[in-house]
Amino acid sequence: MKCKFKIIWLDWLNRIPIIIGARFNITDPKKEDVMITMLRKLQGVFVGNAVPVIARRRRAPTEQSQRGSPPRIGRICFVLLLLLLYTLHFTLYTVYAQQERLLVAQEQTYNNIIANASFESWSNGTGTADSVPDAWTKEGAPTTYDKLSADKRFGSLSAQVVVNAASQGIKQTLTVEPNTTYSVGFYYKTGTGSFAFTITGTITPALSGNTAFSAASWTYKSFAFTTGAATTSITLNFLSEGLTDVFKLDGIMLTKGSFGPAFVEKAFTDTGDHTVYGDVKVQDIDSAHNILLDKDTGNITLTGTVDGYDISAKGLNWDDGYTHSTTTTGTVHGLTLANVSQLGSSIESAEITDGTIAAADLGGGAIIKYKLNELRPHEQTAPDNTAYVEPGIVSVANNVKINFAGGSSPAFSVVTADSRIDLLTLDSAGALGITQGTQAVSPSAPAYPTNRLVIAEVTINETVTVVINNADIIDVRPFLNLGGGVTTDTDNAYVNVSGDTMTGTLNLPANGLVAGTNQLVLSGGNVGIGTTAPLAKLDVRGDMVTPTGMLQTPYGGLGRYENLL
Repeated sequence: MKCKFKIIWLDWLNRIPIIIGARFNITDPKKEDVMITMLRKLQGVFVGNAVPVIARRRRAPTEQSQRGSPPRIGRICFVLLLLLLYTLHFTLYTVYAQQERLLVAQEQTYNNIIANASFESWSNGTGTADSVPDAWTKEGAPTTYDKLSADKRFGSLSAQVVVNAASQGIKQTLTVEPNTTYSVGFYYKTGTGSFAFTITGTITPALSGNTAFSAASWTYKSFAFTTGAATTSITLNFLSEGLTDVFKLDGIMLTKGSFGPAFVEKAFTDTGDHTVYGDVKVQDIDSAHNILLDKDTGNITLTGTVDGYDISAKGLNWDDGYTHSTTTTGTVHGLTLANVSQLGSSIESAEITDGTIAAADLGGGAIIKYKLNELRPHEQTAPDNTAYVEPGIVSVANNVKINFAGGSSPAFSVVTADSRIDLLTLDSAGALGITQGTQAVSPSAPAYPTNRLVIAEVTINETVTVVINNADIIDVRPFLNLGGGVTTDTDNAYVNVSGDTMTGTLNLPANGLVAGTNQLVLSGGNVGIGTTAPLAKLDVRGDMVTPTGMLQTPYGGLGRYENLL
């Protein structure tokens, strides 16, 4: 049999080759029949993809043909898309599309169906035959299930299975959707022996003969399969093959689609952007061991919570690109920080060393009273109807300072009905007290006492002794420092002047200066006017004028008087 082909390219964009003509010279009639049958079958395969086959037998040979031609010649002419080249085109196009996907792709969400996929949860302990990691089930009776912190691929822990017989290990049953394609992948490492991976359930391909997994270092393996029409659950099995196998697992991933990431701990959506999921190692690219990020060629964005486990750097430099041409190792220039804390909550004083903040311009909302610890009232842990007040010092009128060492308040009385607002106060001796309000459906705070510092308004709405929550403690600390300037006190305060001199004036009220017993007494009991060294009980150095009265000496003492009238 001889064959001749003529090929042209009809689709220049996708390089689809099409055979438009072929001639077969067949001398054997049986072979001719076989060829026609084969072509007709191919016609049935390529419905919609090929021009129908045109086949005919040549007429009976003429005398001339009988003299110069073979006894029987079958000629077949057909127009056909070549199956092999079409398949090749399909494969090449698939590769091209896969490469194109790295640049432009539709959004696709990957959600790991497996629970405790990186073996971070171990409620059953470790190192025993029953210490199976959470969400997983034991198969057989292995010697131990161990959680490993030093030898892991993801997160903080990995799982190790130590067996004493074949077909022992670990498994997990999962809910799936019928007629759906999934991809499964896992990282493994073996100490001794090997293990097998199988999937129980109706899937295509069956994935039942994946055996002899053995690797001295962490190795990745993945498969794709499609569930059956009635399949709603499958079981992933990791089972030993020998009597002394030891194998380790980490980062197990099961997600919809024939393609999936190696492992991610949380669901994410692939948006088609230039995104890398998982661990990234960036090697320095110049002789100075610098990693250069050029703002003109691209940006790097960190999303989500970034903590010490996500980013670690030695000699990390930042440059805002505008006002600072150089940076010093360990400093940050022009960087806006939404929240700064090592703990992910409020910043503790131990986290800010002396000199860290040289100067700060705090906005109006930056100072939050309840975060200032001095004399701060807050809830207790024990249900005793008390509140706790932190230590603090506050200055009040007339240079009086209240130094409170910190402690619990007296117990607030419970209510019989409705609610009540009490005042938590501090007196000048540093003792906490309670000014009780009145029960009402909508209670109001009682009048503030004038001789005590009010720290908080406390709402009491329980009929039994409980923990008074922070939500019921309204912080009203005034933090007014009245130690200097002119002060007014209605509680019969005294004037305390210390030092060599008194500048300014002492203004007395309209009703004058009222002196009590033993008041205005100088050292030695003598009062002097015009002299600093009085010689008698009253020593006046100068003239005394009594225009409207007389000077009397009831006891008949002698004296000299001069009439100035």
